[in-house]
Amino acid sequence: MLADGVDSVLNLSNLTTFLANPNSSSSRLEASNEGVIDADNLTTIDKVSLALEGNSTLRVNQLANVDDSDILLSNGGTLTLPQVTSYTGSSSISSFRFIQASGAGSRLELPNLATLTGATGNNSQLFINALEGGTIDLSGLTEIDGGVTQLLADGSGSVVDIASLLTGDNFLQTEERNGGTIVRS
Repeated sequence: MLADGVDSVLNLSNLTTFLANPNSSSSRLEASNEGVIDADNLTTIDKVSLALEGNSTLRVNQLANVDDSDILLSNGGTLTLPQVTSYTGSSSISSFRFIQASGAGSRLELPNLATLTGATGNNSQLFINALEGGTIDLSGLTEIDGGVTQLLADGSGSVVDIASLLTGDNFLQTEERNGGTIVRS
C-alpha cells in the first residue's frame, strides 16, 4: 500500500493487524513524496515492510509488534515506535530483514525496545544499518537473546545507539565505516 505525492492520503485508521500475503514476495506500507498514511490503530505487522521517505508521514503510534518485518527510512524520514518492546527476526530459510535509516536526518527511534532476537533461520540475517548520516536509536536495548544480527554504521554522522546493551554481544556483528559510529556503554 502506497501513499505517494502531496495529495496522497491512505486512510487505514480501522486497520489493527497487517500480515503479509503468503502468495506475494512482499507486503509493504510506504509513504513517499509527502504522502500520508494514517494507520494509528495498527498494533501488529508481520513480514511487512514499513517504508518512509523524507517529508512523508506514517502514523503508526500504537504499533507494538513488528516481528520479522523491515523498517526502512530514507531521505530525512523520521519515525518513533514507542510501543515496540521486543523484536524477533526471521526464522525462515535464507531470509534477510532490514532495520535501516539512510540519509542525513533519517532517524528511527525504538526507545523502549529492550530485547532483540536476530534471524534464526538457516542462512538468514537481521541487518540494522545507519547509512549516509542516518540514526537508529536502540538506546533502551539491554539484551540480544539469539539469532544473527549485524549492526552497521556507514558514513559521516551515521549512528547506531546500543548504549544500554548488557548481554548478547556474542550474537552481534558490528562494523563502523567511513566515520559511522556505534554507541556502546
